[in-house]
Amino acid sequence: MQTNNRELNWKKGQADRVKLILICTGIFVLNFVLKLLFLDSHDIALDEPFTLFQAQKSFSGIFEMLKEENNPPLYFLFMKVWTALFGIGAFAARLPSCIFSSAAAVLIFLTGHRFLNIRTGLIACLFFSFSSMHMYYAHDARVYSLFFLLAVSSVYYFLDLFIDSRSNKLLVFLTLINFLLLYSHFFGIVFVLTEFACVFIVPQLRRTILKKILISNSFLLLAFLPYLPVLFHRYSSSSVNPQWIPAPLLSDLYTMLWRFSNAPVLTVVMAILLLVFVILSFRKNGSESGTNKTITRTLILFFFIPYIGIFLFSFHTPLFLDRYIIFTSFFYYMMVASSVEHLTQKNKVGYAMMFVLPLSMAFTLNLNPDKKRNVKELVEKIRPMLNEKSLVYIYPDYFDLNFTYYYNSDWFKQPEKLHSLLSSQRIFPIMQAEHVDSTLLQQYNDIYLIGASGEASSSCNGIYERLQHFLSEKEISVFYEHLYLVHFTRKK
Repeated sequence: MQTNNRELNWKKGQADRVKLILICTGIFVLNFVLKLLFLDSHDIALDEPFTLFQAQKSFSGIFEMLKEENNPPLYFLFMKVWTALFGIGAFAARLPSCIFSSAAAVLIFLTGHRFLNIRTGLIACLFFSFSSMHMYYAHDARVYSLFFLLAVSSVYYFLDLFIDSRSNKLLVFLTLINFLLLYSHFFGIVFVLTEFACVFIVPQLRRTILKKILISNSFLLLAFLPYLPVLFHRYSSSSVNPQWIPAPLLSDLYTMLWRFSNAPVLTVVMAILLLVFVILSFRKNGSESGTNKTITRTLILFFFIPYIGIFLFSFHTPLFLDRYIIFTSFFYYMMVASSVEHLTQKNKVGYAMMFVLPLSMAFTLNLNPDKKRNVKELVEKIRPMLNEKSLVYIYPDYFDLNFTYYYNSDWFKQPEKLHSLLSSQRIFPIMQAEHVDSTLLQQYNDIYLIGASGEASSSCNGIYERLQHFLSEKEISVFYEHLYLVHFTRKK
């Protein structure tokens, strides 16, 4: 009889593992297919060309660039290897983000399944899967999908270490993930500090894993020490120079949740469910184990400490952007999912109701988020107009990489020669009106101003007015929000 029971338990365990593998595979395939559908339908634009351009440099060139860059090296080094293998086409460049985002969906489910219950994990991963914001970053050749995946991984191993505090293997995994977090984005520091704060605030965490977290963070501090001067330099530079990020408004607390939730009505419903989760978590409930209380209260702290903290800090240095606090959306989805699971009855009607909110997000999902920069169209319009009698100014100067990607992507293979190659074609990226050479203007029949900041005919830091002073305006072509081409000719 005992042998039969063991055999039955083994078979049940095997069946559960197969079921779990099938669910995880389904989640990954769903995310991968949805995020692959329109992966290269929009132009490589905004900061994507910068990533691809820097990835073409030598390793020493990348580390030299990083001294003035607001991101640590991990993603640039990864993309250097990736683009060397697969090129810099839009599909190839964005495919890693698509994969990272799809893997994150699986890990969200596993986190919910492991530490709350399978229904909460499934609902939370569906929230994420149908999020327009995460669809956008899955289509973005930047670090943010990788950063989100690492953050979710860190939470998984952090909570697993709490459950099995004697495991040195889990401590090693957690430390390694946090090391990668720190070197993927500077906001990894916020995440690690939040993790550390949770250990001090939650008594059961403090009793079980404080010593291990101190060991882990000591290693992280030593490992990140070489990069601290760069961090301090970048922060001091951003504090002194004018910020392109606007100062926050109180309404931004709601607007950010809107970014997480797709639509205003869903935002209100999910915010109420978030509040329900907080109330239920702190309500005295003898039936709930101390472990469950610790996990739910840890999720609350993981969300509110960085979400409110970064918002308040942004009154000093504006930083309250969705991509900087993207990791907080994970805790938001998990807490809302837990409320949905708790409030629905465990019967057929209840199970159906559990998926009303995720399906509502599916109906509001934007499968093809637009970067609002039709750079390719602009380049195709201006290319046949360029000749020995034409001159091009690009404002702001850092838009040169967006332009070059479609004008001649082979120039990315010669990053140290880019400016000279542009100059040889009479294309000049500039930032100030003083950089417009009035003598040079007299030598060309057609002068073009590419504006990638502000509205058409905006000042462009005085460049537009200076060109108007010497030239006749012929035509303005608007390609999308904040992207236009002004054609000037010499005055007769």
